[in-house]
Amino acid sequence: MTEVFVFLIVGAIAILSAAFMLISENAVHSALFLVLNFFCVAFFFLTLSAPFIALIQITVYAGAIMVLFLFVIMLLGAERVVPGAGPYHWLPRAAIALALVFLLTIGLAVAGGNVNFNNPPPPQPMLRLIHAADGPPFDVYLNNQLFEENVVYRQATGYRSVPAGEYAIAIYPAGADPATSAPAILGDFTLTNNSAISVAMLGAGSTYTLSRLVDNPFSTGADQARLTVLNGLPDAGPIDLVDPGLPSTTDDDDVLIASASFAEPIGTLLVEAAEARTLTIRPSGSPGASPLVTYHDLALARDTNNILIPSPERLSTGGMRVVPLVIATAALPEFGSPQAVGAELYTAYLLPFELVSVLLLTAMVGAVVLTRRDLIAEHRPRRQVVRRPLVGPQAASALATQIGDQESVEQILSEPAPPAEPTPEGT
Repeated sequence: MTEVFVFLIVGAIAILSAAFMLISENAVHSALFLVLNFFCVAFFFLTLSAPFIALIQITVYAGAIMVLFLFVIMLLGAERVVPGAGPYHWLPRAAIALALVFLLTIGLAVAGGNVNFNNPPPPQPMLRLIHAADGPPFDVYLNNQLFEENVVYRQATGYRSVPAGEYAIAIYPAGADPATSAPAILGDFTLTNNSAISVAMLGAGSTYTLSRLVDNPFSTGADQARLTVLNGLPDAGPIDLVDPGLPSTTDDDDVLIASASFAEPIGTLLVEAAEARTLTIRPSGSPGASPLVTYHDLALARDTNNILIPSPERLSTGGMRVVPLVIATAALPEFGSPQAVGAELYTAYLLPFELVSVLLLTAMVGAVVLTRRDLIAEHRPRRQVVRRPLVGPQAASALATQIGDQESVEQILSEPAPPAEPTPEGT
């Protein structure tokens, strides 16, 4: 139950920090509570095995964006807003009530759901098809359900997730009706969770067969590429993959992969990534024999899975030739890696990401508007009061109070005023 208790503690801190962010009367304090909430969210990402997203949460949101928030707060003087001046006196009570309701809901869900005993379901198996047979386009059915249609020669479909279990595969010429047509290939296999399977259609003429390859579609973690050979030549016998420029895995210095029989998968080889390699396919155990086919300037990019399938192809003259078929696919990124985050963010979650950006911008503009209203109410200029000079007895009383001699003041006031001086005419 340790994970559950840690989750509850960090979740409570996250909710309380969000509530205090709303009810705090000082905008700077609200920003600091928001930083604490961001740290709690980053901890949740760590528990989900996504360290890259956790670091982005801290550096981008708790760092850069909060610096922008604090800049806006200081620029507008929002930390000097008079407490209680706004019209949202009900907001603190509502925030606390919602936080308590949320905590109660989470507590009931955790207590009644046996969270600690529920393991996450494993990833479903991934399946793809490779058409390496000299034949027309095919439609592929799994358990009498159409899985892929019009798969053409030299084509590899993308990986698709399917439920784990037993499957019967039937392959028909493209456009054929399964109810009235006979399948070109029949087979069955088992798919288990957390696996990636490639099913290759091999053969020539009217004789076809299926080959099942277990792939490792994820990143190699180094400057390397995966290399696999699948013999698609039914009449050539076992074959070897040869390249004198790469280190050997057998006693023969030229052989990379040896004795690949028809339609039988051979173990994957890790090689250094390169822009161009020259590889040859020759009959197994025949060092001096002419190569069956040569792969010129083969690109082995970093973090790619490369399947080399020498495949037969019938010419218009009736003869046969060997085609150097290459199925190269980029490795899938690991969960939580920058590549995986970028792929999900800009494909499946692009619209929610943009909506969150708009909401953040709207919240910032609304905060600016509300803050300016409160500041204007606080710093509204007061109306000046004009004081008129005192005359008559009130002026005498005030003057006597200032000089302390009432009789002298009365004498000054009783003396007649001096005659006014005549003013020149015209002035």
